[in-house]
Amino acid sequence: MRVFYRNISKIGIILLCIILFYGEGVQAIHSEFIMKHGYYDSDKVWKVVFNAPISEESLDYIGVFKDKEGKEAVTGIKVKYGDKNKNTIFIYPPNTGYMRGAYYLIINSEVKTSKEGLSTLDKEVVAKFNVETLELKGVNIESNIFKHYEVEEEMLKNDFWIDNIKDKNVHENIEAINTANVKNVDTMLDIYSLRESINKDEIMKMINRYKIPSRIMYNKDEIELKDWFYDEIIKNLNKDKIKDETKLRYGVVTTRSDIRSFPTDVEFHKVKGDRFDRIQETAFEAGEGVTVLHESLDENWLFVQGQNYAGWMKRENVAFDSREEVRKFVEAEEFIVITQDRVSVEYNGKKYYYSMGVKLPIRYKDMEMERTYASIPIRDENGNLKVVQAKVKNIDYSEGYLQATRENIIKQAFKLQGTDYSWGDKSVGRDCSSTMMGIYRTMGIYLPRNTDEQEDSYGSSTNLNGLDTDRRYEKVKELQPGDLIFMNGHEVMYIGRWKERDYIIHNFTGATLKDDKGTRYGDVFRMAVTPLDMLSGSGKSYINLYSSYLKILE
Repeated sequence: MRVFYRNISKIGIILLCIILFYGEGVQAIHSEFIMKHGYYDSDKVWKVVFNAPISEESLDYIGVFKDKEGKEAVTGIKVKYGDKNKNTIFIYPPNTGYMRGAYYLIINSEVKTSKEGLSTLDKEVVAKFNVETLELKGVNIESNIFKHYEVEEEMLKNDFWIDNIKDKNVHENIEAINTANVKNVDTMLDIYSLRESINKDEIMKMINRYKIPSRIMYNKDEIELKDWFYDEIIKNLNKDKIKDETKLRYGVVTTRSDIRSFPTDVEFHKVKGDRFDRIQETAFEAGEGVTVLHESLDENWLFVQGQNYAGWMKRENVAFDSREEVRKFVEAEEFIVITQDRVSVEYNGKKYYYSMGVKLPIRYKDMEMERTYASIPIRDENGNLKVVQAKVKNIDYSEGYLQATRENIIKQAFKLQGTDYSWGDKSVGRDCSSTMMGIYRTMGIYLPRNTDEQEDSYGSSTNLNGLDTDRRYEKVKELQPGDLIFMNGHEVMYIGRWKERDYIIHNFTGATLKDDKGTRYGDVFRMAVTPLDMLSGSGKSYINLYSSYLKILE
């Protein structure tokens, strides 16, 4: 979703993984520590203060709650910086407020800092931690939103909803869905059917769709962006170098990459403290094909057109090749599809990130060892496409697309439960529409990028505008699990009915909460299960905000 834009109270302390630095080298010791007892309260977080700054790569981790038998219980651990100096981090528990009891918490995290900060955190822990203090700290988040909205523990499991699905069919019309979307949705495009070159007017029109803000904007450090900065941005657009006719170049995205309105990493915020970077358009996933239309003056950015979006992305994340070779990679007949939230593969010291729905060609299958090797795209020293082999392990994936069933839609949606909301897919998060896009992509269904475009995409659509509340509730009875419901700037997925109330799962920013403290707004910024008629941030019931619903599987 692009929200209204486009117009542990106690928990054991044996956790963290560390990298220790020896001498001048970067030799790393990867350690894993387990919290063996305790419980968590999901509206609390851990605050960890280090004696030295923590690198950004250190925040890449995998956190898993496991029960006593070692089975996975909860996922969704999040780590974020807690100060501008990057000495402090917050560890956020998963967004599942009813999990209680003794669990094993494993955090695989590479913490990079100087060895001066090493100290013993707990006498029972032999290893030394580079941690100064570790304390429980309450913060103003409402990840335990369930207590406000009558969501019971069992309702947080996909089986609860799958058992009640009536439509058990495998839908086979995937090609027709994708063809119709390319034909009927303006932002969807078959980039391999484009002509050999593009003229200057067309490139200028695409670049000029993004306007320099007329209002005051601030960067992430809350400093006002001045006219001289905007002048530099305009200069870097490099419009004077656009030829009358530009031959199209093709490439493969090598790792999840931000797509920006302008060729800059500087964030644009409407107000100080605003969470939304307003020039973050979307993210392209690894393995996607793009056509390159133009480059920035500093040569660090490329203006690219993908299957469903166009904008500026970093040159270092595109591997060039011919149209034919790019298409051959992207449309490989034998492939795997990532079916979990997010994974990374390291090759020659660099990490490549893959999100749910990413498709990678199968390089080799070792039937005897039951191993699959995938082809991953990287750049060679000249920036050209180089395909290397990577063993697929400890990753949820499917050989070929998942079958297009309502059961699979719900399974995939619940794998994303608790993941961060992030405007325009910045960093590792998703917004509402990209969440749905990733879920459906695991089945080979390619949707447009944004909410309004998805609302107009292929499927059986029912308009709810003009209907009173009673008629809207009547229309809800027609919904089946996996159907999408839209409103201005947001979309949700219907998952079913329980105790005379309908429920949805969606990635959203906040809601109006009613409890013993009264009525108030609460930040959520997570993918969560809520009632279909929950109260929006403005206090209005969702039921009266919906504009339509869409049945893609019919």
